[in-house]
Amino acid sequence: MNVKQGSILILTRIIKPMCGICGFIDLHGEPSQPEVASQMITLLKHRGPEGTGSITKHGENRPTVFLGHTRLRVIDLSENGDQPMPNQNSTIWVSLNGEIYNYRELRLDLELKGYKFRSQSDTEVLVHAYEQFGDGVVNYLDGMFAFSIWDENKEKLLLARDRSGKKPLYYNFNNRYLTFGSEIKTLLACPWVTQQIAFQNIPDLLLHGFVPWPETMYEGILQVPPGSFMVFDKDGIHEPENYWTPTFGAPLDAVDSFKQAQEKTYHLLNKAVAKRLVSDAPLGALLSGGLDSAIIVALASQSLDTPLKTFTVGFNEADFDERSAAKMTVEMYGTSHTEISVDSNVEKLIETILWHHDQPYGDESAITSYLVSQAAKEHVTVVLNGDGGDESFAGYNRFAGSLYQLPIPKLLNWVPSALSKIYPSNTKFQNLKKFMENSSYDAWQRYLNFSSIFSVHEIEELVSKELRAYSSEESLFTSETEARKRAARNSPLHEIMQAHYETVLPDALLVKADRMSMAVGLEARSPFLDTALVEYVATLPESYKLKGRKTKILLRETFKDLLPSKLMQMPKKGFDPPIDKWFRNELSSIIQDTLLAQDSRASQFLSSQKITQLYRDHQRGKPMGRKLWVLMNLELWLRAIESNSFASMPLQESQVQPNA
Repeated sequence: MNVKQGSILILTRIIKPMCGICGFIDLHGEPSQPEVASQMITLLKHRGPEGTGSITKHGENRPTVFLGHTRLRVIDLSENGDQPMPNQNSTIWVSLNGEIYNYRELRLDLELKGYKFRSQSDTEVLVHAYEQFGDGVVNYLDGMFAFSIWDENKEKLLLARDRSGKKPLYYNFNNRYLTFGSEIKTLLACPWVTQQIAFQNIPDLLLHGFVPWPETMYEGILQVPPGSFMVFDKDGIHEPENYWTPTFGAPLDAVDSFKQAQEKTYHLLNKAVAKRLVSDAPLGALLSGGLDSAIIVALASQSLDTPLKTFTVGFNEADFDERSAAKMTVEMYGTSHTEISVDSNVEKLIETILWHHDQPYGDESAITSYLVSQAAKEHVTVVLNGDGGDESFAGYNRFAGSLYQLPIPKLLNWVPSALSKIYPSNTKFQNLKKFMENSSYDAWQRYLNFSSIFSVHEIEELVSKELRAYSSEESLFTSETEARKRAARNSPLHEIMQAHYETVLPDALLVKADRMSMAVGLEARSPFLDTALVEYVATLPESYKLKGRKTKILLRETFKDLLPSKLMQMPKKGFDPPIDKWFRNELSSIIQDTLLAQDSRASQFLSSQKITQLYRDHQRGKPMGRKLWVLMNLELWLRAIESNSFASMPLQESQVQPNA
C-alpha cells in the first residue's frame, strides 16, 4: 500500500497475520490426540487459509498442552513469524489473532531492557512483553487481538481479548479439559465438549438478537469478555479480569471547548486511520453510503498516492439502496469503486452465515456484510470500515428517540396507531406508533424498549412455561443495567451509550464484522474503535453529540468540509436488506418449510400458534421481518445442532453480481 510521504508515519515491512487460534489443556496429561487437534485447526482455516501451525507439549506429571493456529497473510511473511511462537528457550508460547498497532514502541522499550529479537513481527513483541510484564501485558497493548500464552515454567495459560472485543475468544472447562478457540465450532470438534443447548438463554436471543457475554447458546461454552483476560493454572480456572472499559460522560477537571474537541477528534481519527493503512497486501474500504464510512474513505484517500478501492452494496428497492449516496464520496475522492447488486436469491447463503456464527444471529444485515466482504476479497485482503462511529458519537436513531420528547398532545396519541393500521406495511408509521406507545416512559426504559426485537411481554407469551422464569425484564436486561452503572451519573444519554457499547457493539456489530469478513479470509479494521479516540470522545458532554433529533453533532461539524454537504444530511441506512419484502415473497418458503413445519424444533419451547400468527400478520403487511429472521435462525440452528453440522458442515459458495 503506497502512502504519501509526510502524511503519516511510514513503517518498514512487518509480519502481521490475521488468523484463528485454538487449543486445549488436558490436566490428566494423557498423550495428545492428533485427530482432534487437526480437526480444530481445519474448522478455522477460513480465518487463515494460507498456513497452519501447532505445538503439543507433553511430559511426565504435567498437563498435555495443544496450541493451534491458522494464518492469513496481511503483511510480508517469513518463517520467523510462524505461530505458535516461542521465546528463546521455548518456555513461553504465543498464538495471536489480530494486530498490535503499537508494537514498534513496545519493541524499542523492550530492546532497551535487553530483549533480543529475531523477526520484525508484533507476535514476537508480545512474547517478550509477556516475559517483562506478565499478565499485565494487556495494559500495554493497542490493537485488535485475541491471544493465548502458554507459560511452561508456571504451567499457566493466559487468554485475553482486545478492549472493545473486535476479536472473539471462546472457552469451555469441564474439570479435566480447558478448551478454547476463535470460534465455537473449533471447540465442538472436541469429543469432551458437548453440544448442549442453553435453553435458558433463548429469551435473551429473542429480545436482543444475540446472547450477551459471557454466555452463549451452548451450555458451558463461554466468551472471554471484551477488555478482559483470564488465567488457567494449577489452581484451576480463574474468573476473567477486566482491564479496560470506557466511561461515558466521565467528569473532567476541564472540558474542551467545541472547537478544541473538533481539532482533537480530527487528529485522533486521522491517526487511527493512519495506523490501519499499513499493509503490504491490497487494501480497500467498505462504503455504506453513510457518514461514518465516508469519513474513513476521505481520510484514507488523503493519505494515499493511489486510488483507494471501495465497495458498496446495492438493492433494487430504493428505500434500501445507498449506491447513489456512496457515489458522492467515490466521485469526490476518485476511488476505484465496485458495486455489489444483491437480490433475494440468498436462501443457500443463510445456512452459510449460520455456520460461520455457530449460533443464531439476529441481524439480517449479515447477508449484505458477507456478500460485500466476498466481493471485496476478490480485489483486496484488508478493508477499513465505519464500525464504531455511531457508538462513540451517538449516531443511532434509538438514542435520539429515547431522549426526544415529541410535542404532541396525549389526545392525539391515537393518530399514529390508526395510521399504522391503515398502512400496516409503512415502516415510518409503525415506528411512530412505537415511539408514541413509549412516550410515557423515561429515557432509559424507552431505550430498552426500542432496542428489543421482541418485547418482554411478547416473549412471555411466546415461550413455554419453563422458559418464562428467564423472561422477566429484570433478568433480560441484566447486562444493560450493570453497564449503566459504569456511566457517569445524571447523564441519560451516556448511560444509554455505555450500555450499548458494552452489549450491542461486541455481541452484535463486532461479531458480524469478524465472522462475515473472516468467512472469506478478509481482514476488517475499524478506525472509529481506536482506544484513544473512544476514551476521549466518551468524556465529552452530551450536547457535543446529540441535540433533539440531530445525531453525531461533533462528527458532522468536524468533517463537514471533507464530504458533500448533501451526504452530511442524509438519514442513516446501513447495509440492511429489504427482509420484510423478501419474507413476503421469495423467502417465504424457508419460513414455511422450517419454522412453520410440523416437525419444527422450536415448537418444543415456543408457541406454534403465536409464530403462525406472526407470519400471517407479516403476510398481511405488518413489518415482522426482523422477528421472523430471529425465529428462523433459531429453528435452523436447532436443526444444525441435531445433525452436528458445526463441527463438520462444508462451506457453501454464494455468488454475487459485482458491477464495477
